[in-house]
Amino acid sequence: MKLAIIGDIHGNFNQYKNICAILDMPTIALGDIGIGFPNINFPKMPCKDKIFPGNHDDRRAFVRYQDNYVGDYGAYQPDGAIKPIFFLGGGFSPDFKSRTHGFDFWDYEQLSLRELEHAQHIYETLKPDVVVTHERPFGLTESLLEEFRNSRPYLFYRERTTVFLERLLDIHIPKVWVYGHWHENRHDTYRGCEFYCVEQLGYKIIEV
Repeated sequence: MKLAIIGDIHGNFNQYKNICAILDMPTIALGDIGIGFPNINFPKMPCKDKIFPGNHDDRRAFVRYQDNYVGDYGAYQPDGAIKPIFFLGGGFSPDFKSRTHGFDFWDYEQLSLRELEHAQHIYETLKPDVVVTHERPFGLTESLLEEFRNSRPYLFYRERTTVFLERLLDIHIPKVWVYGHWHENRHDTYRGCEFYCVEQLGYKIIEV
């Protein structure tokens, strides 16, 4: 079956709803939904359209949307899928010092060490073919250093989410890994895995 993986939403819910309606298949959004920001409320959506948090979300507010919230990390198997996918949300905001805690920044934007340990156990057990995350492994970003070090050097933080994602590749290499956060469409082969970045409100359709 097909699954559509949708890039960062950032509160643009009318466009998001239109995309989901046009696709007419199960979807999962890659975080940065906009949940927790003032005057932003996630709309009523069909149960087939799933979400998990990015760094620009209040993770604790997602419990209001149980029909669509799949969790902060774990295994998700859409109806009809052969095998579950592994997903993991959260990330680091390099501009956090210019943001206001509880307004447009939350200091629990990254998963805790205990949560990451549990996520690793799920990943080891599942050995997924497909991974969807908000961020990407640090080593992939590092491999693109020549491309980005002049234009976006602030992105090369060695923080726990991206380092953890790199560690997952030491455990098991999936076939496909789709991520958001970077607001661009790109395809890279890294450590034997096909990585796809999805731009804001873009989407990537895969077989699951």
